[in-house]
Amino acid sequence: MEETPHEAAGSPRVQFQSLESQSECLSPELSFLQDTEMEQGFTGAPPVPQVPALPHEGSPGDQAAALLTARYQAYFSAFPPPGFIV
Repeated sequence: MEETPHEAAGSPRVQFQSLESQSECLSPELSFLQDTEMEQGFTGAPPVPQVPALPHEGSPGDQAAALLTARYQAYFSAFPPPGFIV
């Protein structure tokens, strides 16, 4: 079964094989440098933050959120931003 060019371009395996064939043409030192540059590019990305689980209802977190929301609404009604029509 033959793959169409579109399927071949979307396949990670095919892209990886093309990278291997490119690095075969280079000396081992150059291919090693390319590998380390690629790894540094991936590790240089910021880490994905871990999102904490939401607290259950009635927890101190919910109470704090309700209190902050109430205070924000009170402040917002007393001091609306410029251009805001109450």
